Amino acid sequence: MDIHQELFDVSMMIVALDPSPQVLKIHLMEVIFFTGYPISFNGSASGGSKPYTYSWDLGETTMSGKSFTYAYTNANDYIVTLTVNDSASQPNTATDSILLHIHSPAVLFSCAIKTSCGGGETEVLGLSAQDNAHAELPTEENYTYKLCCANVSSVQTTTGTGTCDTLGAGFTGLITLSGDTNAQVEKYNYTGTDGFDYKKNVCVKLTSGSLDCIYDTKANCLTLGYRGYVVSISDSTNAHLGNEDAYSIVRCCTVIS
Repeated sequence: MDIHQELFDVSMMIVALDPSPQVLKIHLMEVIFFTGYPISFNGSASGGSKPYTYSWDLGETTMSGKSFTYAYTNANDYIVTLTVNDSASQPNTATDSILLHIHSPAVLFSCAIKTSCGGGETEVLGLSAQDNAHAELPTEENYTYKLCCANVSSVQTTTGTGTCDTLGAGFTGLITLSGDTNAQVEKYNYTGTDGFDYKKNVCVKLTSGSLDCIYDTKANCLTLGYRGYVVSISDSTNAHLGNEDAYSIVRCCTVIS
């Protein structure tokens, strides 16, 4: 099972150190990571008198220096605070903070396009190719390639716009097909007037936890902590699909309790 966890960069910038000490605005941008995976922390500052001193409170420990890497041990929510002091005779101080959600990697959701699904994986879609592909329901078995996803206990289908929630708690809509096989795809819950007349939704339920999914670029998915990449699609509707690198519109998810 692949974990789409990369060395992630947390960059915090103190925009100015005023002539008198002040605390800059605190913004709580929420980012999700996993325990045991290194996070690269980078601070920067401007104004005041150089050189600067960087002090970090990571919630689990404290660090100093402009840049470093750290891997969290315990799953929790942490407010990370960067404090910068300049070298003036009466030092100026500025702070900024970010909220990190640190999850245990024991509960994961990840997908990959393969010719056969491995242990712990479930076939969610059939694909005609690895990219520029048409799709089919996993029950059709006409295509060589399969979209295999980990931590899935059930795959169900519904018809209509955004109807996976009618299956009960825990089901999440991943994507919508124009038919059972040889299908083009569109965003799940797409309401545009150019959408499919017949909508076959692919809905999944996890063995543990539930999914929160968005459509965005791969880079934004990563920044926002949605690292369970499903597929990418060529357009919002009447689209082909491929892996997360094939097209700019990526269906990405994260596991929530």
